Amino acid sequence: YAWADEAVAELSARGVVNGITDTTFEPGRNITRAEFATILMRGFGLENTQASCSFDDVRSDSWYYTAVATAYELGIINGYSDTEFGTNDSISRQDMAVMIMRLVEKQGVELSKTSVYKAFADDADIADYAKAAVTGLVEAGIVDGTDDGKFEPSGRTVRAAAAKVLYGVLRQVWDK
Repeated sequence: YAWADEAVAELSARGVVNGITDTTFEPGRNITRAEFATILMRGFGLENTQASCSFDDVRSDSWYYTAVATAYELGIINGYSDTEFGTNDSISRQDMAVMIMRLVEKQGVELSKTSVYKAFADDADIADYAKAAVTGLVEAGIVDGTDDGKFEPSGRTVRAAAAKVLYGVLRQVWDK
């Protein structure tokens, strides 16, 4: 995961990402929906302690409650239903892209376009709700596909990849 070292180091120094322990980051472990919502809100400095949500699987005393509630109130995240967020489920690559792009748009950030979108081998598998988000992040040079030309929209996002993608977006925000 050397490709994510800079992102993890910078985001860790800024208090955006934490390790699983004091000495391990576990870059290859899948990141959960709650963890991703947390680093997204921290990265943009948006955690609102007054925010609330009513998902049954997001308890008000949980470490991620404020982040999930803030993201929900901002319209960045949705649950699987009105009562279930999927807190401990691994986040898919397409859902990660959607959450990031919703936040970018709500913050009025315009990402630089440095790449041309070329269809992935599995382009038809990208959900309609995620196509614009995936396209935007590819065009900004922030995400790309796998070695075999796929995006793997339903594939799980590992912690290193989540940090790298968020760092790619935040670098554009910080540079403006």
